[in-house]
Amino acid sequence: MDRLKKYLIAALDQLSGSAVLIVILCIEFTVMFCCSCICYGALELYSTRQKMYEHNGMDKFYYVRFPDSDNTEELVKAQTGLDAMRFTYANKTASDYNVMVYDKTAIDRINVVLSSGKRIDTEKSYPAVPCYMTSGMGYRTGETVTLKNADESPIGEFYVCGIIENDVVFSPNYGFDYKKQFVIAYDPEDKVSRDQFAMHFYAVDTSPIPGFSERFKPLIDEKLYQSFDYYYSERNKLERDRILPYELLTIAFALLSLTGLLSSAVLSVEKIRGTVGIYYMTGAKRRDVYLILFLKNLMITLLPALVSLPVITYLRSSELAQTTLISYKGYLIAAAAAFTALIISNLILIAAISRKNLTDTLKRVQT
Repeated sequence: MDRLKKYLIAALDQLSGSAVLIVILCIEFTVMFCCSCICYGALELYSTRQKMYEHNGMDKFYYVRFPDSDNTEELVKAQTGLDAMRFTYANKTASDYNVMVYDKTAIDRINVVLSSGKRIDTEKSYPAVPCYMTSGMGYRTGETVTLKNADESPIGEFYVCGIIENDVVFSPNYGFDYKKQFVIAYDPEDKVSRDQFAMHFYAVDTSPIPGFSERFKPLIDEKLYQSFDYYYSERNKLERDRILPYELLTIAFALLSLTGLLSSAVLSVEKIRGTVGIYYMTGAKRRDVYLILFLKNLMITLLPALVSLPVITYLRSSELAQTTLISYKGYLIAAAAAFTALIISNLILIAAISRKNLTDTLKRVQT
């Protein structure tokens, strides 16, 4: 322990000689860690949306936008012979979270991407209203949960069949939404209470009808049937534009911090050689010198890595986290990049010191 303490003191002494540079590097690394979490979260959301899009063949989906929603299902059946999927917001604004009720057609047709649990079986009996929940709800599969509105009025009792992957849900707005507090329920017996804000939206799977867009072009031109593909592509464009600043920040600060660490190692070679000579004169061995230099660079990367953790935790509970997945996996990737730069910078210093034998180094100190 005494030896390690001496190593740490020596490493801190090395840092004190370039305090301003170290502070700048720490800030750059911290920003890189945080932005990396946001960017990787956006990548995970895109991956889940794409998985859901492909698994469900949603290129054949159309939203149904009839002005009179009271008989939408009958109109769709009469016009196309297809069964419309009905989605009902049970408590759109009266609660801290949304409960969406899928009808049987929707539950059977929509393959919700789950991180755990199983699909709802419409032929099976459950102890309560079967549902999928987002991970932000904080419940696990197999639990029976009673949910209430903000005014404590009951919404219903739910049985959790599965947890929705990355909290991505099918929605009437640009295809998919990211919702931390969301429930998808199958409620054929109308056990879930609907408040005055309840609303419906409809969609139809046109895959059974080849050439649907040509056969029903007049209805599509009237915007009664609207292609899901259009909304999905627009959503992806919006997401790219929204996340672009964080991507640029991640790239910029990654380049600044990683190259800064490597440049610091290169520029400090001459100074390090002189310092190494002093260490040798006091009885230090090469192994001791290498460890001191390693600890110095480790502190430069470890400090912002530790500081960024509470910052990331705060971001995950902030307003930003309501619309953006902030993933710790991004932190691990940034940490791996920082550790790689740490190893390279140490190899640079070791190579520089190894070029001179002990005698040459001591002569440099004496002159």
